[in-house]
Amino acid sequence: MRFLRLLRGLDIHIGILVLVSLIALMFAQVCARVFLNTPIQGADELSKYFFIFCVYISMANVDRTSGQIQLDLILDLLPGEIRKLARAAIYICTTLVFAIIAYSSVIMLASSLKNKTPALGIPYLYFMMPTVVGFVLITLQRVCLPIVSLIAKSRQSGGQ
Repeated sequence: MRFLRLLRGLDIHIGILVLVSLIALMFAQVCARVFLNTPIQGADELSKYFFIFCVYISMANVDRTSGQIQLDLILDLLPGEIRKLARAAIYICTTLVFAIIAYSSVIMLASSLKNKTPALGIPYLYFMMPTVVGFVLITLQRVCLPIVSLIAKSRQSGGQ
């Protein structure tokens, strides 16, 4: 339980830190171009990395808070029990897809360990790591949250 709370806070705080860094970098880049008439070397490459990192690290939080776009029109037309089954099937299928992407991104990461970016020479490891971390976090969250909910419900029913 504490581990999940730590992960929740960690992904939010890291995402905010990287987003602030992205904004500061872009501000510095614009100022350098306007006032110094020269760009910051590698700022575009680094901003792409920060953007990628923001997207993937915040996926678990978006899923946790149901912040993603959902089309529930068809589900809303279904009767109650069938709707619950459909939601469970969707949850299981998307969790499997996230797990497959996490696994695939680990394989891709392992195959690109020697490659580096052209401008700054940053190892692709750093560019691929947000994908791995994001999909592993969302998969862990989707596997652990139902278990934690069941444990909480059993404690509540056991305490009454």
